[in-house]
Amino acid sequence: MHLMKKRVLGLILIMTLLVSTACSSLERPTKTLIKNIYDNFTKSESGTETLLGNLAADNYEQYTEAQLQYQKSFDEYTDEWFLTSVRENTIDLHYTIKNPESFGITDHVPTLGTLSLEEFIESSSTVRSVLEEVKAFTKEDLTYQQQLTYDVLINYLETELKYEGLELYTEFMNPTTGTQAQLPILFAEFQFYTEKDITDYLAILAEVDEYYAQIVAFEKEKSAAGLFMSDRAVDDIVIGCATFIDASEDNYLIEVFNDRIDALQILSEEEKNTYKEQNRIAVYEHVVPGYELLIAGLEELKGTGTNNKGLCYFENGKEYYEYLIASNVGSYRSMDDLSDMISTQLIKDLYKMDSITQTNSSIYQDYQNFTYSLSDPREILEDLKIKIVNDYPALPETSYEIKYVHPSLEKSLSPAFYLTPPVDDSSSNVIYINNGRSNGDSLYTTLAHEGYPGHLYQNIYYNYVDTCNLRRYLSFTGYSEGWATYVEYQAFHYIDGMSSALADLLAANDSATLALYAYIDLSINYFGWDIDNTRSFLASYGIDDESTIDNVYHTMIEEPANYLKYYVGYLEFLELRKSMEAQLGDKFILKDFHEQLLTIGPAPFSVIENYLGYWAATVK
Repeated sequence: MHLMKKRVLGLILIMTLLVSTACSSLERPTKTLIKNIYDNFTKSESGTETLLGNLAADNYEQYTEAQLQYQKSFDEYTDEWFLTSVRENTIDLHYTIKNPESFGITDHVPTLGTLSLEEFIESSSTVRSVLEEVKAFTKEDLTYQQQLTYDVLINYLETELKYEGLELYTEFMNPTTGTQAQLPILFAEFQFYTEKDITDYLAILAEVDEYYAQIVAFEKEKSAAGLFMSDRAVDDIVIGCATFIDASEDNYLIEVFNDRIDALQILSEEEKNTYKEQNRIAVYEHVVPGYELLIAGLEELKGTGTNNKGLCYFENGKEYYEYLIASNVGSYRSMDDLSDMISTQLIKDLYKMDSITQTNSSIYQDYQNFTYSLSDPREILEDLKIKIVNDYPALPETSYEIKYVHPSLEKSLSPAFYLTPPVDDSSSNVIYINNGRSNGDSLYTTLAHEGYPGHLYQNIYYNYVDTCNLRRYLSFTGYSEGWATYVEYQAFHYIDGMSSALADLLAANDSATLALYAYIDLSINYFGWDIDNTRSFLASYGIDDESTIDNVYHTMIEEPANYLKYYVGYLEFLELRKSMEAQLGDKFILKDFHEQLLTIGPAPFSVIENYLGYWAATVK
């Protein structure tokens, strides 16, 4: 079976969604509140801990021999899909599986993959045949967990059908979340488990210029179709590319590679020096020229863009934005409903802030004077691990590393992000902090978002759930970013010395700030706001700095629907919680609710809602 090309051919676009969490590219206010406020573990009999990874229904199901064989065939089908997908490019394979041989992969040829409009069009047609293959399975004969996978796959594939005819709207180069911004991090974190990993790495490093040439060719086709990016987006991307290669004498990829090679015990000094030289040559002869090629290609195409406003000003821009919401956010609400949903929560947060400030006369002074007792990232994460135990299910002890973004990448990367571990090694967790963009005052909640109980916690938990690897591989960023945002706001209440009122105020302030961004994103890209509309809207909330307004407006154009992954995802979790509280009443237990969300795992929200309903029926 061949998986649709869009999923595997989109290399870094999909990879960045899969392996990295790019947090907000707009920095949070420092010591500034929004103005104009008014306007699973259990103890077994032997005493050992075991994760509650199975959905409860599976524990009571009885099957015939024929059904067991049928369920085995479904597992084989999803395994084939998974293995076909990860083999399409080496970065995908390496970040997904630590030991390919244990999965029967012994003949992989290192490659970054290929990218062309023709293959995107082919992927769209392939979706239909794959959808028919999945539908050929009788859902009722599958286990409960397999039925969940079945529903996720059907929803996923039906969403991908919306992409057909919109292939040229795909954008690989966004200033913050684009290929050119995130590929260096993926190379830097390419782990060397064996010597073959080193040779694979060097082989794909030597393909960077060729791969970027394919991206430029794709951009030329976008230009010919009148779909090329704005001049402002070109400038922002070129600045990031130039900053990365300006430090070519001590290039990040040379520095990091040498450190990793020196740490390897499996190589002799002569072998280490040989690999270092091969890497240096690859960086200077393929990586740096690749970025120069991108810069030249973008500057050549600059001025051919036909639209300096939101997506909706393109002929099929609204349809593409709807696809982005369904695919990246996982919400199937109408754009009007999303607009109402965002504005309703914004108003609720502002009223909450107003109420807190009215009843606590010293709250603003408390905010100005508050000092965080913890500032070291590791100490914060260890503190969070202790503080969350009453609200979230237990997690096996796991390792993690804290790293910092190299200065040459600070301007083009997010304030912080998390790299997921391979499916066969949950111990390889890395959180990056970008000192060029991060805000020290928000480090505690940022690490709650990236670490515990956010991305790191959620990914490790799901790795212990008894499901297929395909589910772990597919990306549902509305779930992952929505979950991380949801727990980030809860984490204000874990901060030592912070009053409940101040925690509520800061959580509401962060929620309202993100709501403003999400509302503007939707309004610019779907409802057609221009910069004057954006200026008027922000002015009504006391935001009148022209550079801020300009940055917000162009960020939304350059990264459409990005903020909705965070905020709408967060709102969907709030809606699920309200629904379960209403259905279960006194039987609602927050920790159990979180456990079910984590066990169901990443999925479109309509699927999650259905399976939470099944769980609620067993609790009543």
